[in-house]
Amino acid sequence: MLGRLLGSLVWRRRQGVEPHASELRRAEEVARLRTEAAAASNQKRFSDAVALLEEAVSRFGARADLYAELGVASVRAGDYARACAAYSAALDLRPGFPIAADAQVGAAIARANLAGPGNVPEEPELPAVPRDQMVSVVICSIDRDKFERIVAQYHAQLAHMRHEIIGIHDARSLCEGYNRGFAKSTGDVVIFSHDDIRIVSRDFASKVFASLRECHIVGVAGTTNLWNAAWGRSGWPHLAGQVMHRKPGVGLVVALYGAQERLVLNAQALDGLFFAARREVFDSLRFDDSNFDGWHFYDIDFTYSAFQAGMLLGVRTDLLLMHESAGSFDADYLHYAERFAHKHGIPLPGKDVPEGEFLSVPMKSEADWLMLTRYLYE
Repeated sequence: MLGRLLGSLVWRRRQGVEPHASELRRAEEVARLRTEAAAASNQKRFSDAVALLEEAVSRFGARADLYAELGVASVRAGDYARACAAYSAALDLRPGFPIAADAQVGAAIARANLAGPGNVPEEPELPAVPRDQMVSVVICSIDRDKFERIVAQYHAQLAHMRHEIIGIHDARSLCEGYNRGFAKSTGDVVIFSHDDIRIVSRDFASKVFASLRECHIVGVAGTTNLWNAAWGRSGWPHLAGQVMHRKPGVGLVVALYGAQERLVLNAQALDGLFFAARREVFDSLRFDDSNFDGWHFYDIDFTYSAFQAGMLLGVRTDLLLMHESAGSFDADYLHYAERFAHKHGIPLPGKDVPEGEFLSVPMKSEADWLMLTRYLYE
């Protein structure tokens, strides 16, 4: 990748304007230094790579891509202070994707290494969980083992407060099952949850209740701009949240959609692996089991309808959940995507819609994910 400079030269040629010879030489010299730095890193000469990239920065000015590459090389060289400074400089220039996301994660890794294992930053203090509140958890499940595992997790996370688990084991669709589950519920807060998640955060209840002080519905992944029917293709910087998956042959991978803040407000749609809502939301809203009589778009339709009704949605980016399923995007999905698009007047994603504008971050363990998240927000 030769960066924005060569890109601008290509654009100028398309416009019929020949770049000045000095601009070409400048671009070629940047490319040479970056190529030599990459070769030095491949040969594990990380200090040489740092020196080459520092030369590029000093000669060709403030560029986010050069600062980000300097951050990578500095981490590999074990110079975490230099890496922190380089990533910070990259982020100060407000780059787009993927540089902004790479720099945020790189900076978190550098800060964690610089601080050392005995200096983990404290989590922000959260308001006490109200003991007089009742929580209802609604789960649609046809798998007894999965249901028992997730029920045990919710009992453990909510042990200090009144709660109930409502299992729907014969749902005709997720909308129908969730509507039936809500009708049986008595909670001030109602959680809708898949049966194949694992709660990784240790302060689950505190984060849910703190978030619901600020918004009507909170989830762990979503978008602040649903401009096409596929929320995951909203593009940078509209995506928010992070979710861990276990990929066969790869291991643990975190889909880091965006974590600019711990609680991203003004979301327009949320993913349905988990979300929690104040009971008052249901004074005027239900899941649309007429249009969405299957297993897709129950979540996007419900939360987008809440947004359209003037309710405030949030994404809690430090509420960490593992999801055993990555979802299926088959003909059935497309069928309900078309229904959603027709109902709300939102276009289906075309070929020009960006795919995958989020990071896939490999993790060795859930503990590493917890540690990385502690340093994401500094």
